[in-house]
Amino acid sequence: MPTLISGLIDSNLLVWQERVASLLNSGRNLDDSVRFEITTTKGECLTRLQITRFDCLLIANYPAGHIRLAAENLSKLGDDWQQRVRLEMFPLWVPSAHPLQLEVNQELTACWNVPTDLMPGPWWIIGRDGDWARFRPILWSVPVNNYIDMGAKSTSLLTEAIRESDQERRETLLGKVLGELGTNPEHPDWFLLFDLIRLSREFPTSSLDVLVRLVSYPQTLALALLKADDESFNCVWSLAEQLPFSWSLLPTQCWKEAATLHFYSLRNALGEMDANGELLFSVFQQFRNRASSRRAYWTVLCDWLHQQIFLERPLNNTLIRVMRRCPSFIDQQIEEVEKDLQGRHDAEEQWPQSKEVMEKVNQGLVDEFFLFPHLSPVYRSVRCAPFLVAKLSVKGLHCPNNLEPNIKGSEWVDLNEQKSYAITDRLIYELRLIRAFDPEWFDTVYALALTFELSRLPQQVPQEVAS
Repeated sequence: MPTLISGLIDSNLLVWQERVASLLNSGRNLDDSVRFEITTTKGECLTRLQITRFDCLLIANYPAGHIRLAAENLSKLGDDWQQRVRLEMFPLWVPSAHPLQLEVNQELTACWNVPTDLMPGPWWIIGRDGDWARFRPILWSVPVNNYIDMGAKSTSLLTEAIRESDQERRETLLGKVLGELGTNPEHPDWFLLFDLIRLSREFPTSSLDVLVRLVSYPQTLALALLKADDESFNCVWSLAEQLPFSWSLLPTQCWKEAATLHFYSLRNALGEMDANGELLFSVFQQFRNRASSRRAYWTVLCDWLHQQIFLERPLNNTLIRVMRRCPSFIDQQIEEVEKDLQGRHDAEEQWPQSKEVMEKVNQGLVDEFFLFPHLSPVYRSVRCAPFLVAKLSVKGLHCPNNLEPNIKGSEWVDLNEQKSYAITDRLIYELRLIRAFDPEWFDTVYALALTFELSRLPQQVPQEVAS
């Protein structure tokens, strides 16, 4: 914080925006909030702010077919709100459709009429203050009454799932289609899924149950990022910033399976047009460049995928090869990076703690030479976290229903054998706090640890998809 001058502290809160957004997105509830406090070194609170996603609410009157503004919001909007505020709605199973503008109710103040001739299914009502989607979205469901599209059954399983009114059947259909998408790069529902993902550019991802469910299907997520073009790549990438989910924890086995499916499909589609495989390889290089530009440690993962998929384009001077020949290389690098970490922080600073990280560390899931046992527990969470994440990424499989398995350190000896593990929302939240504390340490060490873990995997002859 800036120095106290004449009893005042003047600070730009914009510098905290990214961290606050990350914390808000660590939960699945649209109404979550972040408490921002300024305290003295003695723990005395000087001031606090409560930060939420939306500061204005819409209230639905379903029997009357009306949407109105909450009365307490009118003072926030100012005297000319009638000229600025508008309401619109669109069907969630066709998110790219042009939105319907709601007409103002002429009899009631701050009220709009919902059309009565809507097609069955879930609709989203959005309130805008100018171009700002300021109001918390409202879900307006029109009963399906056992028919789709006024009598014609949809050929899209994802559309059918979105429009399904029975919650249990909806969950079953969503699980089925999201699983199918992860095994079929040519599935027709990819177009609709990308349309839904694009909504996250403007609205919280946690408001869309399809995207909330999507993060439980790691291979589908990997395939989505591989399939994304320049326009949609950042939307898919940003899912990890808007939900309790982390790309660095996605199992490498899922990346291998998704990449194999994706490039095999592309090779078949290109056929004789790409006899020498140059075009196919350029697509992979585009993915590599996009991913590595956002996190440098993705270079390591892309090197490994390259070795798995493009057999006739060997990589000779990769960090994985260096680490395989000289495992002690990581010790030399970590020593230097840790010195830099210590130089950026002092002993009086408040270092983030992670109960979830240390529980897994104490289970033996981090190699003993990365445990930093000589240090006080206060400093170990930050140091151990990137090593744990790399281990879970290479060795782990997401277990269903977030059930915590009983994992013992001895079970991690054979690197051919993968184990299930639970990624809890709390773990994601604590890892975000740790990375925010020192991104340079986390990203650099994660890259080294991931390289180390991948270098220990047996060298297998992978399935070739490119000639």
